[in-house]
Amino acid sequence: MSVVHGHEELIQRRSRPGILEEIEHRLEISDHRPLDGVLEFLLEELHNKPDDPHLVRLLALLHERNGDAEGAKRILARAKKSSEIEAPRRSLDLHLLHARILVEAGQLHEAEEVVRQALSAEPTSLSAINLLAKICHIQGRLTEAIHLWQRIHLLSSTREGALAQLGILHRLARDDELVRMRFVAVGEDAYAKKHHGQIELESAFAKFRERDFVGALKICEQLAAKHRGQSPALYKLAVLQKAWFQERTGELEAARATLQLLGRERGFEVDLDRLGYLARICERIGRPETLRQAIHIYQHFHVHYGKLSALPRLAALSAACGDSAGAAGYARNYERRFARRMQRPFPAELIRGLALQYVPLPELPSLSLSSEDRAAVERDLRLEPTLAARRRLRALLAYFDGHVEKTQRYLRRLVRSRSASARDFGYLADSCVARQQWTDARGLYTEAVRRSPSDPGLWRQLLRAPGEEVPAGLTQRLREPDFLNEARRLVHHGARVRHADPQAWEDLARLEAWAKLEQEASQHRAKAQALREALAASNDVGRVLVGAVYSLNGKWKGLIHEMTATRERTAPGKGGVLNPDDGVLGSATPDLHSVIRSTLASTKDFARYHWPHLCRDADDHCYRLKIAKEDEPSSGTSAGLPIAVAFLSLLLGKEVPKDVALTGTLICDSQGELVLRRVGDALYKVKGAYHRNLKSILLPEENREDVEGGDLVPPSVARELVRYAARLSDAVEIHWGPSVWDW
Repeated sequence: MSVVHGHEELIQRRSRPGILEEIEHRLEISDHRPLDGVLEFLLEELHNKPDDPHLVRLLALLHERNGDAEGAKRILARAKKSSEIEAPRRSLDLHLLHARILVEAGQLHEAEEVVRQALSAEPTSLSAINLLAKICHIQGRLTEAIHLWQRIHLLSSTREGALAQLGILHRLARDDELVRMRFVAVGEDAYAKKHHGQIELESAFAKFRERDFVGALKICEQLAAKHRGQSPALYKLAVLQKAWFQERTGELEAARATLQLLGRERGFEVDLDRLGYLARICERIGRPETLRQAIHIYQHFHVHYGKLSALPRLAALSAACGDSAGAAGYARNYERRFARRMQRPFPAELIRGLALQYVPLPELPSLSLSSEDRAAVERDLRLEPTLAARRRLRALLAYFDGHVEKTQRYLRRLVRSRSASARDFGYLADSCVARQQWTDARGLYTEAVRRSPSDPGLWRQLLRAPGEEVPAGLTQRLREPDFLNEARRLVHHGARVRHADPQAWEDLARLEAWAKLEQEASQHRAKAQALREALAASNDVGRVLVGAVYSLNGKWKGLIHEMTATRERTAPGKGGVLNPDDGVLGSATPDLHSVIRSTLASTKDFARYHWPHLCRDADDHCYRLKIAKEDEPSSGTSAGLPIAVAFLSLLLGKEVPKDVALTGTLICDSQGELVLRRVGDALYKVKGAYHRNLKSILLPEENREDVEGGDLVPPSVARELVRYAARLSDAVEIHWGPSVWDW
């Protein structure tokens, strides 16, 4: 080795990582000069760390370089065996990281296949189930997404339901008739007798509503005494209800004492419902000692249960106690944990995942790396044992920094080494695409496909690269039946799962044309053309995304569903209203029917006021509104804004952006002025929009304080995602731009 005369001198002059990098560099280049001292150094290192995979790999490379191929194989087999212990967990994590990156790239079908593979190996992985639910939510498969959320709830080891149960009973107790009923409907023509505990809890709420506070507390105390030691669930509900009454009447210290007393009972010391409620009461009291008690509880939630909701409270309480550094740390942790819960990869994770598995770079959104993300990538670079992996990471980091030429320099050095993989050729081709070097890109994609013929992303990039002729590097391979059949199977599978995408069928047709399968190519090319014509003729006029909430086992879940307005021509002047037979399709409560009818009338007036020339035939049509998720009744006035925008889209013949959700109560002030009023559960709807990877969600201006003062969504997410409007005209301009008034 020209730079060393014995490993003792080398150790003195360089660090261990530097030595290993120099050795690897020498082993990678096609240089057959002797490497003095390397074998001794590696054997000594392996004596101290016999299972270090990097050392084993370097020893194998040295044997191969010295002509001992069999020895190299034996050494690599040993390395593989030593790494199998952690393989299952690592494999699951890598599968999920790959799937998250595919979701970011918009390749939802491929992502779903990867997640299902992970679930087949570990069916109870909550992260995998949650990621699959996200994919279903984005695709609009709401029923399946809800079933998966229910499955997560059943598998979760930490459940909190008592306060949600009390909330439901409180709402039921507002209806005197329901309180008096001793039987409840459990199905069509099927009833069940109420549990006596439910009857007493409802009667306590009824007393409280009648301002008989003493009577309400007495019922709670009697119920608790009756079920203490007999029914822990009912006993806890009775005590929590007592604390609830005390809180509502301003007796915060009494409520705190009630909850602390419950904690002295066996089985309730670390009960999550009790602790969470106690922390909230301590916050409201606001004295230094109660704030410290709340912090202690939330730290317990964070450390022992990993509860995401504890972090924003810790940030707020730390700030209130003057610990600004601690508050900032909790806030940063909350942002990252929230992104992870929503299955969004951090930029550093995305780069790390791309280094392990190819995903076409042009399909990914641009990245903005913070100093923390950049430090994480630099840390990965320091810990990465192989020179090839370090070059790959540096190349990807340069690409997302916008330094494409630098990316190409790293990758060109990498593809000339023996450690080059198919993904390195693919990424180098992607960088050529970024610089419009199409000839080079096509050749590199071809080499990548030759090396990894089972990678759908590489095939997709090659088949969509400019040029009709068969790539020179594939001419011979396409004559091999096994290679051709595997390639056709892979591309055909991609077309079938994206069956309405004309480009997927065009990809298949091009591959078959290269393979001289003219009949099949002609058939699939015709299908692609037919799909293109159908898509060009169709449109999404009248279709909007609605921000909604769904009650899942007593807890609210943000959900985005669709609403579509359509119309059909009728006799001139005889329309302008909902179709009398089926004007509302889907499950809607009577109050929502009323909202739909009045919103249609107000929207027509609004459109006539601002665009009279586009609405001459508004009364020559009958209108329909289709509400998705029809197995669940939709209700409330918050659908007013999306209903208005859906009908307005129909009247003006303009599509609504597909990556924006809406929610808002609509009030008609005059023909040309419709005002937006606040909606409930706004933060859950924002969370649902973020979960579905939407660009934005539009809320009424009156909800700004709710969003900016709430802690269900990190402030950085809300600032990026939420837009506000005070009037329908504001919402119209946000959706269609200032030019909307030029139409």
